[in-house]
Amino acid sequence: ALDLRQRGLTTVATTSSDEEEIGVLVLVDNPDEFAARGDVRVGAVIGQIDNGWLVTARVPFGRVEAIRQADGVRSMKPAQPLRPVLHATVPEIEAAPAALPPDSLADGGAGVVVGIVDSGADIAHRNFLRPDGSTRLIALWDQSGPSTPASPFGYGKRYSAADVDQALGQLDPYQALGYGPEPDRPGRPKGSHGTHVTDIAAGNGRGSGVPGVAPKADIAFVQPAVSDIAWQGQQVVDSSFGDSVQLLEAVRFLFDEAADRPCVVNISLGTNGGPHDGSSLVERGIDSLVSQQPNRAVVIAASKARSASPGLSQ
Repeated sequence: ALDLRQRGLTTVATTSSDEEEIGVLVLVDNPDEFAARGDVRVGAVIGQIDNGWLVTARVPFGRVEAIRQADGVRSMKPAQPLRPVLHATVPEIEAAPAALPPDSLADGGAGVVVGIVDSGADIAHRNFLRPDGSTRLIALWDQSGPSTPASPFGYGKRYSAADVDQALGQLDPYQALGYGPEPDRPGRPKGSHGTHVTDIAAGNGRGSGVPGVAPKADIAFVQPAVSDIAWQGQQVVDSSFGDSVQLLEAVRFLFDEAADRPCVVNISLGTNGGPHDGSSLVERGIDSLVSQQPNRAVVIAASKARSASPGLSQ
């Protein structure tokens, strides 16, 4: 930022600072003494770090060096812009078109079905719509939805692409369809997880400008019924993948919807119970489903629940 100023370029004012200031994080000995300076605007006292105090502040560009070298100032770092990082995911896993083998037939996932077993599919998100505004979802099964004679395996509700498209034409598509992500609430966001996972796997970037791994793939989604899953206590230790019956039915449903097309299913949920060695019936059931037809895969998120609520794998 200083280099830009020295080259005569004007920095942009932000919500919290003007163009003559820069936001900084400062580690100081005494926040009150630092705030008493006439050349800084202290924002918030964050807390104690390494016997010092971390504060946020705005400082004039012309005073940066003097403030940084002042007594009682241990460290001062400029504000760094926070940006969505999905743009780094595809290159990181070497799935960008340029990183694929010369004979790759990937083509952004065209002709492939990405199946998701998770909570909260935002049916109206532009990343899951085609250029004409129609849905990329070929099917959505809400296992907790009202059962009908056509319910998969006798429970929940299946929504077709036509059902979703009809809802998208209404003022409130979620109300019209009778399904939508559960609103997040403080301390326990849950409505967006399925949308987040689906976007990484198959978002096309029409809404965010950042496409996921397979932006041309079709999408099938299962909203699991989790009301009877034990999320904490001894019951978690004695269980595997929550309700493994409903989980296997979800995977079966997704592969059936894909029919003879290549299909990969992502499961970013579960519990910490079970042997974790492939020997349980649910694991062997997944192996069986994958092996019944070529070009099938199941991906399971693991080792992400150390600091989460007992039983959750996020």
